[in-house]
Amino acid sequence: MFQSFTIKIDLKGEDADPIFFKKDDCSFFFQSVCDGLGKADPNIYKSEKEERTGAYFASRLASKATLQVFEEYWQQFNSFNHLEFPFFLRNGILQEFKKALASELKQTTFNEANPSFRTFATTLSILIYALPESNRIEMYSYSNGTSRNYYLTPDSGLHQITKDDSKNRNMLICNYCSLDYDFMIHSDRQNSFLPVIILSTSDGGFLSFADNHEFEIFLLESLLESSTISEMKEILIRKYKKVIKDDISMVLTFVSERETFDELKKDFISRMKYIKEGKDE
Repeated sequence: MFQSFTIKIDLKGEDADPIFFKKDDCSFFFQSVCDGLGKADPNIYKSEKEERTGAYFASRLASKATLQVFEEYWQQFNSFNHLEFPFFLRNGILQEFKKALASELKQTTFNEANPSFRTFATTLSILIYALPESNRIEMYSYSNGTSRNYYLTPDSGLHQITKDDSKNRNMLICNYCSLDYDFMIHSDRQNSFLPVIILSTSDGGFLSFADNHEFEIFLLESLLESSTISEMKEILIRKYKKVIKDDISMVLTFVSERETFDELKKDFISRMKYIKEGKDE
């Protein structure tokens, strides 16, 4: 079983559309989210179609660039080097920012009073993986800011792959994609046994929960309440709309040796039982 869905719920409208992508001649899958940072770039830019903040355009430009870099990288090398890929990502994002500023966007307001304002500002999280040939899957993670990648298994629960680039509990972000900020893109590689749920999300997906433990319960309850994957998507959207604190963009991918959703759910019942019995402290 291999299925995926995306969720997009707008509050401020600064998240790009989440991406799930599989190129026909490529053995890897690609999923990503980009979250524009309105507090870092509140300046207004105008395109032919709309007038929005730099954060709004930044998330969309970065999202476009990351997918383009992934496609071009595979076409050029027909392989995948986990360690060098972040450098290609960074250069691709910067080129897209410069191209947009030179030809597509016109800045119409300037906030010069605050020296911390940037030219474009967005976080990102990307996961790249191939369909497993055995009962294990290898995942390549790339991120900055507070957008996150996770994986969830019945045996060990929810694992956060990414590390937040934040200075305090208020999530003051100290590393993100920007045209005039020397940003980094972190990389990591993780392996997991099947079944597994692979998740990429902007910070709106987890901000309503005190910690990853509460977030895991939220995901498991939504899974076990559903009879199909499409129903799980509907349940998540309905629940999120009651607690939303920020834009939410999310990709969930289900990978299992099981053939049906019901069989996948049965694998995760034991995890929920383990949590409810209070053993997962």
